[in-house]
Parts: sequence; structure tokens; C-alpha cells
Amino acid sequence: MLPYGMDLPACPPRAPHHGPLRVVTVGAVTAEKGVDVAIAAVSALPGCHLTLLGQRAPDTPALETRMEQLLGGRGRGLFAQRREPLGGLIDERGKRLLR
Repeated sequence: MLPYGMDLPACPPRAPHHGPLRVVTVGAVTAEKGVDVAIAAVSALPGCHLTLLGQRAPDTPALETRMEQLLGGRGRGLFAQRREPLGGLIDERGKRLLR
């Protein structure tokens, strides 16, 4: 079985991660894209943080309310203006998306 149709190189071992697990969604912030599922999943992981990165949609305010209810300070949204490149939301060095 070749799930990707090619041999993939082995991944080198990674250093242990220290700090909270962080989940990021990229795309329109709408239930149609599964953001509601991401919020629910992160709420089930103690100490996990969620960042929503993308453009607002009509249901974004309801998702923000749900995120605040379930995650409190463990969730945040970074929103682009319509047609603004999402790269503008990432810090200028591009090394870190989350602080």
C-alpha cells in the first residue's frame, strides 16, 4: 500500500515539546469549515490553546462566543480584512505565530 504514491523520507527525531499544546485553524472562521469542531475538540484537552486565523464569516461572532464559553483565555482570533493576505496576521519575522 502506498497511501501517497511515493516513498516519504523518515522524519528525524524531534526535541521534546515544553509548554502548552497549541492548535491553529487557518481559513474562513465559520462552522462550514469545522471551526466549531476545533473549538469542541480543544475544550476537551486541558491546557490546550486555540488560535483562529482567517477571515470573518456571518457566523464568526457565534463561534467567538462559544470559544469564550468553552475555552476562556485559551482561545483567540486573529482576523484579516476581506481580501487581506493572511500572512499579514503573522508577525514580521514569520518565526512565531503564537506567543
